[in-house]
Amino acid sequence: PTLISPATSTTTTLNPIPLILNTNSVGIYDKTDFCRIQISTDSTFNSVTTKDVEVPATTSSVTYDFENALIGQKYFWRVKARDNANNESSYTTPRSIKRN
Repeated sequence: PTLISPATSTTTTLNPIPLILNTNSVGIYDKTDFCRIQISTDSTFNSVTTKDVEVPATTSSVTYDFENALIGQKYFWRVKARDNANNESSYTTPRSIKRN
């Protein structure tokens, strides 16, 4: 998958924060069935803020609404693809967002 929006180091007042990704580019896998989104306050993702969220992949883009982001808190998010045979891609390069 490819992260579309928000761009890295984005500051927003939106709540929920829409996290948008493109499922067309899935690397070595021909068909992506799910995209796993991780959100953390830790850039190394040792502490994941939300549970891994699996969203059904489509042929275009997927939007996940990240709710209850704390004002003034910086978050990091990343995504990986998985098919029905449980083959997984690597996680994308994380992006950071902050809610004001």
